Amino acid sequence: CDCSRSSTMPSASTIMELLLRPNEAMAVVHLKRSMSKIAGKNAQARPDPHWKFCFDMLVKVSRSFALVIQQLGDDMRDAICVFYLVLRALDTVEDDMAIPNDRKIPMLRTFADDTENVGFTLDIGDGEYRNLMREYDNVSKAYMDLEPKYRAVIKDITQRMADGMIEFLDKGVHTVEDYDRYCHFVAGLVGIGLSRLFSESGREVPEVGENDFLSNEMGLFLQKTNIIRDYREDLDDNRRFWPNETWEQYAPNGEFGAFIRPEHEGQALACLNHMVTDALRHVPHCIEYMERIQDHHNFLFCAIPQVMAAHTLALVFNNKDVFQKVVKIRKGLTARLFIETKDLRSVLTIFNEAIDEMADKVDPADPSAEKTLKSIDQARAAIRKTMESRYGKSVSSTGSLGLADVAVGLLLVVMLATTALLDIPAAMGYTEAAPAFKYQQLYFVWSGLFYAASLAFFSSNPSFMRLPSILHAAVTAYMVRGDAASGNWDITTAASVLPQVVLAAALAQRAFVSKTNATRIKID
Repeated sequence: CDCSRSSTMPSASTIMELLLRPNEAMAVVHLKRSMSKIAGKNAQARPDPHWKFCFDMLVKVSRSFALVIQQLGDDMRDAICVFYLVLRALDTVEDDMAIPNDRKIPMLRTFADDTENVGFTLDIGDGEYRNLMREYDNVSKAYMDLEPKYRAVIKDITQRMADGMIEFLDKGVHTVEDYDRYCHFVAGLVGIGLSRLFSESGREVPEVGENDFLSNEMGLFLQKTNIIRDYREDLDDNRRFWPNETWEQYAPNGEFGAFIRPEHEGQALACLNHMVTDALRHVPHCIEYMERIQDHHNFLFCAIPQVMAAHTLALVFNNKDVFQKVVKIRKGLTARLFIETKDLRSVLTIFNEAIDEMADKVDPADPSAEKTLKSIDQARAAIRKTMESRYGKSVSSTGSLGLADVAVGLLLVVMLATTALLDIPAAMGYTEAAPAFKYQQLYFVWSGLFYAASLAFFSSNPSFMRLPSILHAAVTAYMVRGDAASGNWDITTAASVLPQVVLAAALAQRAFVSKTNATRIKID
């Protein structure tokens, strides 16, 4: 899910979302730090000007894809960076509506050969895409630096994609078969090319690169999710990728744009849910593909976009906002998914989380409800089968924050701010009040550290907070006992202590529940 068009400055709503979800705020910080380290390492590995252009351009045209590419091994990172930029440039030619088809067709047809010409450039496209095309000779230089086995894959896929683009220049997407074929050309071929690159590198077995069906399914799931999400943007740009065979069943008077009108909300949601149900049929095959990837870096490269797509699909399902704007998952959730996607087990858990979210949103009155539930059951069966075959147990949903977690998070923010800004300065004598006793000073410093650690770990790793929560409750009880014995206990003291006791108990309870859920084996 591409976030390249997003502003680098967080909006007020984004900041509020992160405050309400501390685990996502920590994930954002951790991700930025991790990727900065990787980017610095990559810059040192490839200091040549044309490679610097490629990696810089990659971030500009697709920040999210750049993130997953940067963590790959050196040979795969370089080959896939070039592969992506070549295909992005080809797509720029196809997208430029100022080029008439009689000129565009030969440009598409010869693009794979032209890429081997180090001096080849074009003055087309808009924004950063125009800069990419104007300095495309840098991409050609990087392409020629690659080993011949990688260049052969890139050239073959580029040529096949160009042929597919030519086929659909005037054809349009009329049937579901057309829809699958179009997605194959623009995304399935990418999956096939990536699988071949993996196998050519020796990091994956030859069978990975030979299984075009599963590779194609990976691309179709991503592409269909983007096409569904981008309904409004494509409509405003006078483009249409939803198949006529589907949307004409629901559109009043056969008008694709009618879905944006409030009076047609029911038909719009019915069509949307039909499209989502179609995309769900690819999930079992995607899981099967990811199960076959052995190299850890290759696995993360494949898995992260898939879990993003799964959560995007859950977000757009039965969501009327799709017809008014481009609906994207929260930046904090994006970061959390990056961080939590570590292995096949975590991927299955995240997929299950997204599938559960969709199941909760199914409207029994929806025309596609029965098919949707069947697709959900098939996805769950694939997740359960893979989890049980690999780990001997079924998957349980984790990671999403409930209302109780949000309340605890807010209380933690308030308590940390109060302790850091009021209690500690007063206890240390930095205000007009007299300094507190040494043990009281230590207590407030401990409390500040406890609240900060709780914000960092209470959702992402709650079991870590078991001992600190018990210790904090014990220390607080000791302080209360001392205040009561000295005659300092009053209603103000009680009001300040109560939230701390409740908070410590809630954190301890969540930590023990998390531990229980992590070890429980559920039999379905």
